[in-house]
Amino acid sequence: MMNDGFILDRAGYLVARIAEIAGSDAPAVKKIEAAYLLAFLRKPRAAEVQLAETHLQRQQGILSGGERVGSTGLRKKKC
Repeated sequence: MMNDGFILDRAGYLVARIAEIAGSDAPAVKKIEAAYLLAFLRKPRAAEVQLAETHLQRQQGILSGGERVGSTGLRKKKC
């Protein structure tokens, strides 16, 4: 269901709107603030920004091949 074409289209639209509001070269904090404004109609709290930044860093590590998902579903650093 999460890979459904409609969901992927909406996610792409959200990313485009975030880039339009914050700027495509904006720092992560500005993009997180824009995402919260679009999704929740408010700015994120400091703890939410920290959580989102941590999540983005993890995802970047996974996409760059720096981490892998083990059989338990937990992310492990490549040796």
